[in-house]
Amino acid sequence: MIYYNIDNLIVDLDGTLISKELSKKAFEEIYSRAIARLEEKGTFVAEEYKTPNFYNFRKISKEVKEFIPLFLEEYERIFEKFKDELEREKDRAQKIYDFLLLKYKPKNVCILTANSKGKDIARIILPNIPEDNVIIVNGVNYEEEKRKFLEKLEDDTLYVADDIVDEKIAKEAGVEFLNIREVEKELFKNI
Repeated sequence: MIYYNIDNLIVDLDGTLISKELSKKAFEEIYSRAIARLEEKGTFVAEEYKTPNFYNFRKISKEVKEFIPLFLEEYERIFEKFKDELEREKDRAQKIYDFLLLKYKPKNVCILTANSKGKDIARIILPNIPEDNVIIVNGVNYEEEKRKFLEKLEDDTLYVADDIVDEKIAKEAGVEFLNIREVEKELFKNI
């Protein structure tokens, strides 16, 4: 049951405040560039890992120690390229954020993400949210780390995110879950 005047509103970043399309586009480009750089260095990359998805990201990150540093370097290189697209998403993110604040009246608000550039992105799309309220967890173990973070919060916590993995995390942590698609339906129903 979702209720109002909650203690904690926790909002996912990628696919929630940032559209799924932009999140996917950026991730796929960064991932592909990191894989190409591994191969340029002479590291064998199994064909199964060449498809950019989060499952492969987690597997290759555990198996090839130089992958994460290359991934982060590529993210730094192309982040400027995506700033304009993030600016275009700013209005959408602000509407979602304001809607959630008005509807649930939380005492505390955090963005919870495995995106290593989460604080930089938040500065662009939600410049008024304090940097300390953007919590970044390790992407390789993000399910466990998000669950641990949520478990530490009070019972009246609402986690807003975009997929069944996040829903499972919320359930395991004992907090309420709201899919962003439901928020979008309500918020943008007249558009």
